Amino acid sequence: MRRAPLDADPVRQAMACIVDRDAITSKILKSEAIPLATIVPPWNPYFNSNTAAFPYDLTKAGEILDRAGYTVDRKTKMRIDPNTGKTMREMKILTPKAESSPPTMAQIGKMIADAARKVGLPVKHEPVDFLDMVGMVDDRNFDMYIRAWSLSRNPDYLESLFHSRNAGEGGYNTSGIALPELDQALEDLERAPPISTLRGKLPWKPRPSLPENSLWRYCTPKSIMRDFAKTRLQGTCRCRDTVPPATTTNGRS
Repeated sequence: MRRAPLDADPVRQAMACIVDRDAITSKILKSEAIPLATIVPPWNPYFNSNTAAFPYDLTKAGEILDRAGYTVDRKTKMRIDPNTGKTMREMKILTPKAESSPPTMAQIGKMIADAARKVGLPVKHEPVDFLDMVGMVDDRNFDMYIRAWSLSRNPDYLESLFHSRNAGEGGYNTSGIALPELDQALEDLERAPPISTLRGKLPWKPRPSLPENSLWRYCTPKSIMRDFAKTRLQGTCRCRDTVPPATTTNGRS
């Protein structure tokens, strides 16, 4: 949201539609992960199975852009920004270089960039050294990036990633999300007692989720889901304190 053209809802929504999470998990991650619509995975007691998501649909992505007035330039085949009347600038999706991090992130970045260009969005995959990428993200000098996170059992990481007070320099809310209702929900979560003390006593109350104009895409290691299924069959849900990283695509800047 920090700079054009990704500050426009239709562009982010179209980008959300061109991320083929099923192909990412099956072809690149070799079916060792599952696609998710939320950053809180199914093995977590806070998981909400009703979270909405944009499905992979290149046709829908093009329709969203068409309706918003992003016409296709006949010469370049790229979209024209109706706010400027000029061809959209090139947007870069950063990933760590294959030699400095697992090569899967670079492969995912290229897949997304290739799909974006099919609907006229000028996206380029740019692999960089991991530390350089971290510096660019901290300086808010990016359009989109892909990295992995380790998630704790209690989703206190949600406050770090999405509360507006963490949107400043050095904060983890690199997208610049600022929604009063979401801030309040995150503050309520901070003050909440451990869920283990509430299980069975209170009904589930849906909390505000990221809006549809957000561009975050997730997958989680399938090994964690196997642990989850096994322990549930035994009658208990034994959640770990930490888990292997979940891959996220952050496309808001």
